[in-house]
Amino acid sequence: MARDDVEELTTLFEATRYGNVDVSEEREQRALAALRRIEREYTEK
Repeated sequence: MARDDVEELTTLFEATRYGNVDVSEEREQRALAALRRIEREYTEK
C-alpha cells in the first residue's frame, strides 16, 4: 500500500472530521481516488 495514499486519505478525513473543514466536491474526489488506489492494491494480488 502506498504511504502517500494513506496519508492523503488520513489528512482529508482528519481535516473534515476534526478541523471544521467542509466537505467539498474536490476533497471528496481526492478521498475517493486515494481509497480506490488502496483498494486496487489489495484486489490485484
